[in-house]
Amino acid sequence: MDGGRESIRFLVKLARGLHAHGTPAHRIEQALEVATARLGIPGRFFSLPTVILGAFGEPEQRSTGLIRVQPGSIHLEKLVLLDDVLKDLVRGKATPEQAAARVDAVEELPERYPPVVTLAAFAAVSASAALFFAGGVREIALAALLGALAGALGLRARRSPALERVQAPLTAFAVSLLALAASARIGGVSSYVVTVSSLVVLLPGLALTIAISELAARSLVSGSVRLVSALVALLELVFGVALGRGIAARAVGEVPSFEPATLPAWTEAAALLLAPCAFVVLFRARPRDLAPILATGVVGVVAARAGAHWVGEDLGGFFGAFAAGFASNLYARWRDRPVAVAVMPGILLLVPGGVGFRSLTLLLERDVVSGVEAAFRMVLVAMSIVAGLLFANVLAPARKPI
Repeated sequence: MDGGRESIRFLVKLARGLHAHGTPAHRIEQALEVATARLGIPGRFFSLPTVILGAFGEPEQRSTGLIRVQPGSIHLEKLVLLDDVLKDLVRGKATPEQAAARVDAVEELPERYPPVVTLAAFAAVSASAALFFAGGVREIALAALLGALAGALGLRARRSPALERVQAPLTAFAVSLLALAASARIGGVSSYVVTVSSLVVLLPGLALTIAISELAARSLVSGSVRLVSALVALLELVFGVALGRGIAARAVGEVPSFEPATLPAWTEAAALLLAPCAFVVLFRARPRDLAPILATGVVGVVAARAGAHWVGEDLGGFFGAFAAGFASNLYARWRDRPVAVAVMPGILLLVPGGVGFRSLTLLLERDVVSGVEAAFRMVLVAMSIVAGLLFANVLAPARKPI
């Protein structure tokens, strides 16, 4: 096989890997352009959530290829390893053939964390979310239990394409049904807090934020498709919750709403430390990346709280995202690592998934004015986060395409 074909084979493998492990469209295109410049192959790329188009050669002799891909989940460890492959290629330490073989080796890596650790991470994130949503001890305990259930369904769905297609509404149905039944059985439990906290990992707040960031980066088609996909995912969750609550209401009757008791302030600080540790597992990062993920998450939340005090809660996300993005970019430049390692888990504590969920549930309850207001808040918060990241990229660019 000649060098040109071997180079194109590497580019195809790299594109698939970056796409499968959660890289936004504009960063995929930038990474591929860096690789083609090093390989001396004129190329142009166009990335979408389900397809990547590549054109190679000079305009008068250009050949175009289509790579069919499926949206994947974020896998930070493999993104780091793919970045290492790209760096070695650009620096002349690896040939295209060697780089393609290394990409294959990255894709064949086994999962670092066993299922029991992943389930514990789901439980920890849900428990932390319940505390952030002003839940009490009972809400935290139930959210941890149902969060682990949601994680178990997610792990099972990875091995079953049929189950994967209905995972979101099925999980939302099971969680809302059990949350309402537990609230009726135990008493004094906010079923809403338990439900939202248990589903927090499935809420498409991060996908919505990435979609708006792609639109801001002028990846208009990819951003629009991802935006619609996020809204559909949110609708699936709301449908499942509505179905579960409807069946539970028939079985146990109406359950009165309940305001949980407020816990001491130190418990929120503990949750702020626990959630990033769980994100290391859920985003499948390496244990050594815990420190930057934890630091970015804490810095982002503290800055967001300060910003909310100054300019209001909806715009506080700008300051949190700016601080998280600035810190992530400095870390990426210092350690020569992809900026996604620290920034994606860091901004997950800021994304507006819960607000969007609240918006659609209000609309289902025929409270149109409050639902539209909540939807506007969701978009405003997402735009604030994206604006903060863009400003951070201007003041402290990461200097890396991934």
